[in-house]
Amino acid sequence: HLFEYLKKSNCEFNRNGSWYSPNEAVKHLKTKYRYLMRKGLINTAEQFIDCVASRSSISGQSYLVICGDTKPVQSSDWFTDELKRFREAYH
Repeated sequence: HLFEYLKKSNCEFNRNGSWYSPNEAVKHLKTKYRYLMRKGLINTAEQFIDCVASRSSISGQSYLVICGDTKPVQSSDWFTDELKRFREAYH
């Protein structure tokens, strides 16, 4: 769900100081996700957010998301907020 949410969001994703389209961001995060899945390090959505979608594993810099004219927010907060909304809607 979180990949689709990002892909359809029309929000830009900042990684290591550069802004990327939703499609580019999803491509990057899926690559990172698959790698960690093969290592058995991701079992929950929260682990995905913490290990994949929050910060660069190379630089340690936090990822940011900006939607329209809003201020950039930490991607970890952005994904966590959506996960809460999604779970509340389907539970």
